[in-house]
Amino acid sequence: MHATAEKGFQALMHKHVPQGDGQTCIDIGSYNVNGSLRPMVEAHGYSYIGVDIREGPGVDYVMPDPYHLPAALAGDAFDLIVTSSCLEHCVNPFRLMRDVQEYMLRGGLIVIQAPFNWQYHPHPEDYYRYSHEGLAALCTEVGLEVVECFMNEPKGSGKRDAFCVARKV
Repeated sequence: MHATAEKGFQALMHKHVPQGDGQTCIDIGSYNVNGSLRPMVEAHGYSYIGVDIREGPGVDYVMPDPYHLPAALAGDAFDLIVTSSCLEHCVNPFRLMRDVQEYMLRGGLIVIQAPFNWQYHPHPEDYYRYSHEGLAALCTEVGLEVVECFMNEPKGSGKRDAFCVARKV
C-alpha cells in the first residue's frame, strides 16, 4: 500500500471505525504487493483475516472465485470489511459488492480505497479507476449507507485515490 493510500485509510479508520475488542475483520484482496492493512487493523483491536483469489503474502484464505468467501468462512459475518487497491482488479465490482455486503453484520462497516489516477498495474488484471462518487454509487447500489467518501490530494505525485466508508443498515 502506497503512503498516501495508507494515510487516507488510517484517517477513515480512526474517524469511523470503533476501537475493536477482538471482533473479526476481513480484508478482501489482501495479497501483499506493497504493504498490508493487517498491522493497521490489528492495532485497531480487530482480528484480521486476509482473503484473495490467489495464494501469497498476506493471504490467509484463497477465495474459490472473485465473488465468494472460502468455504472455511461460509456463514460467518463480519463487523468490519476492508479492501484496498482491489476493486480495480475485479471484472464485476457491483457483483463483488453485492456479495461482500452479505458478509457484513447489520451495523457493520466497509472501508474502501481504490485508485483514481494510477498507472496500469495488472494483479492479475486491471479494469477500472474510481472516483469517490463511483465508490459511493457501488455502495448505495447494493443497499449500503454511505458514511463518508472523498478523494485524496497528494502533493506532487499526481496519483490520487478514492476512499469510502459505508454501513450495512
